[in-house]
Amino acid sequence: MKADFVLFQIVSEEPGKLYKMRTYRTDEDFYELRKLMVIALPYVMVPPLPIKSLKAQDRKIPKR
Repeated sequence: MKADFVLFQIVSEEPGKLYKMRTYRTDEDFYELRKLMVIALPYVMVPPLPIKSLKAQDRKIPKR
């Protein structure tokens, strides 16, 4: 079964700490976060995110 989303691993570490916090986010999470930031911070320019690309099966390179 193929996933229809991209999964990003986010690693957060603090200087002096012995551990790293890891979480996974989908591309949709970043689009939702941007929407919330635009609403919450109307005086700040939030850069746009790239347009979602086509699904993996739509991006296959045709056989030459």
